[in-house]
Amino acid sequence: MKSSIHPEYLKTKVNCSGCGATFDSQSTVAEMNVDVCSKCHPFYTGKQKLVDTAGRVDRFKAKRAAAESKKEALTKKAVKALNKKEAAAMLKADSEISETNTTEIDKKAKSQPQKSDDKTEK
Repeated sequence: MKSSIHPEYLKTKVNCSGCGATFDSQSTVAEMNVDVCSKCHPFYTGKQKLVDTAGRVDRFKAKRAAAESKKEALTKKAVKALNKKEAAAMLKADSEISETNTTEIDKKAKSQPQKSDDKTEK
């Protein structure tokens, strides 16, 4: 084994930013910072812990909230457009019923005998 090609193996101070623990180990660097160590990792502790690196969860929640509000706005817009179409169709149907049509309907109703609801007239 060549002696000049291998890095120097040092005692290393390891700092955990997740739980604040510090411990000594060996590495090629003098000091090391880690996000999760064996004292706070869910695999070793058996507890679920959310590690939010660089606000990923907050960004996801913001994106989801924006998508939901956009969906609601589009739904309201579609309902409003549908109501406008229904109103236009009703106005068109009302305009087709003219005075002559209503008078013809009235004449037909007067010419037909009315049914009696009394059952005692037998």
